[in-house]
Amino acid sequence: MTDWRHCAAVQWFIFERIRPRILHFAPPCTHYSRLVQHKPDVVTPEDDLLVKFVTDSCSRQLKRRGHFSIENPRDSTYWSLKPIIDLVQANKLHVQQLDMCHCDLI
Repeated sequence: MTDWRHCAAVQWFIFERIRPRILHFAPPCTHYSRLVQHKPDVVTPEDDLLVKFVTDSCSRQLKRRGHFSIENPRDSTYWSLKPIIDLVQANKLHVQQLDMCHCDLI
């Protein structure tokens, strides 16, 4: 099981050593798909930790005046998670939807 100390060390390395201008996150959508959204016991503590890692990293990136993107299917319940909604609303972010199939990106 991954703990937050490991995530914090990874974040420190990313932000202090690599110093990216843009970050792209593509968290696994398996547990947030429409097929399992009616089974709350499917989401694990590791899933919650990853959501926290993504939202904290995005917030930190914004403070550095950097950019980020998060990739997940349009109908994923990921977009309705409180930390994601809070990130978008608190920072007045714009959500852009891109259907990769329509752009021949898959």
